[in-house]
Amino acid sequence: MRSGMGMGALGLGALAQASGNPLSPRPPHFRPRAKRIIHLFMNGGPSHVDTFDPKPLLIKRDGEKIPEEIVKNHEFAMIKESRPKLKGSDWKFHKKGKSGIEVSELFPEVGNVIDNISVIRSVYSDTFN
Repeated sequence: MRSGMGMGALGLGALAQASGNPLSPRPPHFRPRAKRIIHLFMNGGPSHVDTFDPKPLLIKRDGEKIPEEIVKNHEFAMIKESRPKLKGSDWKFHKKGKSGIEVSELFPEVGNVIDNISVIRSVYSDTFN
């Protein structure tokens, strides 16, 4: 939710530029190369585990109960079991493009253009969604 609102705030900031305002956007440090951005905010969309972020250990441990240290002190909105099971991806991954980014067979055509796509895997959260 915050991510979607953040992209909207970027657009609003560009529209609200006012000279002399210390909060107005400043020119970039270097000339940007990207001409457009497509931001996919997919609340309820496919999981990163099923698209561009393979988790071999999760696939190996598919069906095992989630370790206690992961679920303790967490309340899960849609999971009612006290010790739910791990679920690995049902899709196979293949390295694609010159970059060798692993792409799930869920997106058979995306692999053909993966070198033109930014895949960000550095986002972290301690909640399941």
